[in-house]
Amino acid sequence: MKSNQILIALVLLRLAFFSTQAQASVVTGGSTMLTDSNVSQLTAWLGQGSVELTNIFTKNVGDDSAVFHAAVDGKGATISVMEWIETTTGASGIVGGYNPRSWKSWNNFYGEFNYSWNTDDRTAFLFNLSTDSIFHQNPANPDTYWDSIDSGFYQTLNALSQGPTFGLGHDLFVGGDLTHGFSYLYSYAATGGNNSTILGTNFGRVDTSDKNYAYVGKLEVFTISQKTVDVPEAPNIALFIIALFSLAVTRRIKL
Repeated sequence: MKSNQILIALVLLRLAFFSTQAQASVVTGGSTMLTDSNVSQLTAWLGQGSVELTNIFTKNVGDDSAVFHAAVDGKGATISVMEWIETTTGASGIVGGYNPRSWKSWNNFYGEFNYSWNTDDRTAFLFNLSTDSIFHQNPANPDTYWDSIDSGFYQTLNALSQGPTFGLGHDLFVGGDLTHGFSYLYSYAATGGNNSTILGTNFGRVDTSDKNYAYVGKLEVFTISQKTVDVPEAPNIALFIIALFSLAVTRRIKL
């Protein structure tokens, strides 16, 4: 009988450590902006399960778009995260975008777009972590604003003279000095017309421009890879406690 009790206790201990384990995403290389909650939200939006976000670029004073591209070009899918303060409305937040392709450095005046022909290829998205808002590329249909243009076709813009830039609007644009930008939602979730920004505010005007300009503070870029972190779940901890109790009772009876 005692042998059976010991065996049961050992089985419970094994279950406590080796049964279903939770997965959690992690950040490698540090971040001055992303909280655990932010990482969980980005993980949910990516839909790839547990991931490792590796910091490959953190903006320092004096960095420009050439420094940005030297760090991020050719690294595969990335997430760019930045502080964003709109100068016309005063709205602010932590915003960014997911680029499923590698950034490149086209050294010409206009740069070169990454195009996404089909809806299934339109996996890039913009986000506002301050409000947990996500903006997907518009599907492969003429939009309701100009029937002749498929707005979601324009995924990202690669230009040596620019930081991370998304969409034709541009929906999210960071200038060459990495300290200014603008948002003009058009290729990404521009429902109801293109009169809003990544912060959800209506456009103000700066002189004769209809772009909502912003100050860009901190800027970080992360690569994405699959990562599993084993963490005992609550039921497993309970099993562990029960197993220890069973062993203690068994030992007491034996004595």
